[in-house]
Amino acid sequence: MRIKEFINKSLPIFLCISILFNINLLNKLYDKQKKIDRFLKLSNSGTAGTVNIILSELEDKLVNVDEEKLKDRRYVIQTLNDIQRKLSLCNRSLEFARELNSNFDFDIYKLKEYIYKLRRSFVLSEEGFSDYDRQMLKKIASIRLYTTLMDFYEEDSFYQKKPRYFIRDSYKKLEKICDEAIKKLDEQIYEKSH
Repeated sequence: MRIKEFINKSLPIFLCISILFNINLLNKLYDKQKKIDRFLKLSNSGTAGTVNIILSELEDKLVNVDEEKLKDRRYVIQTLNDIQRKLSLCNRSLEFARELNSNFDFDIYKLKEYIYKLRRSFVLSEEGFSDYDRQMLKKIASIRLYTTLMDFYEEDSFYQKKPRYFIRDSYKKLEKICDEAIKKLDEQIYEKSH
């Protein structure tokens, strides 16, 4: 009987303690998620800014340059190696963001693959870049990713926020153009190696 009375009297107290504990836990989770979302927003903005600088470098060193510079094979290969190395570092940041939030499903892997295959094609060819290569280089180098911090997320949810469509679309546009260029480079590499 005493145990039953004790349980009946202490049950509301335990229930209140449990509710307060859960509220405190949810507040801590919410604060942690806000910090993660802020980190992802800042990280993406920084990475997109760095990729934009790399694309500008690509444009300056391989698109808007005279023919004599492009005939220097060491210069072109070294430039492509440097750009590919920088893109690898940027891609790591985007992969980490995807691990924290699955809605960050964009990356620059296709751009990195394109630069790798462009370098390989250039090494295999005797004449350098084809007209198509130059056209695609110009097209890719002209793309810019959004680096906005304002209105970054689509909705104001608690967990797994989704970046706005124009941020995702800039990556998708870059990926689509790189896919097209990679297919053509694969054909060129196949023809040169056979």
